[in-house]
Amino acid sequence: MIYFTGAYAAGMYLADNLAERILYIQSKKYILWIVVVLSSGIILFATLNDYDKIGMFSVLSCFYYIQKLAISFLTLLFFKNLGEKQPKWLMTIANDAFAIYFLHILFFIIFIPDLGYFTFIHTIAQYSSVLAGAVLLLLSVSSSMIVVWILKKIIGKYSRMIVGS
Repeated sequence: MIYFTGAYAAGMYLADNLAERILYIQSKKYILWIVVVLSSGIILFATLNDYDKIGMFSVLSCFYYIQKLAISFLTLLFFKNLGEKQPKWLMTIANDAFAIYFLHILFFIIFIPDLGYFTFIHTIAQYSSVLAGAVLLLLSVSSSMIVVWILKKIIGKYSRMIVGS
């Protein structure tokens, strides 16, 4: 939970004055792309050389975090630039985002053991991690949304107090 506090705080900070923050991100988008490329390179180098810890400090965790934040900012910019052309399903996910944020890890724990067979299919072995990750993402988000939908039906107008949606 503590690991995600920074991302959550960044989201709250962005939402506080979204229009101004989007303009700032827009002005720094090239720097963000450089951060994505550099952090990805460092992650690749550290992984290939089995290099992670400096004392209690995890190089991989830090650079994953930096990489994901930069990718998140660029993704936010991409969807903002789409304007009215944004896909309709995106608003549904956005409305349930708070609940998805807290519920998805439960479904990760449930579904991860069952996704192990992807790594044993020889014909797709080189793509198995990507495929398993995509399936896990789809299952965890959709399962979270189903739980939110059920809670909304059961609790009604008070569901916002419990599931944030």
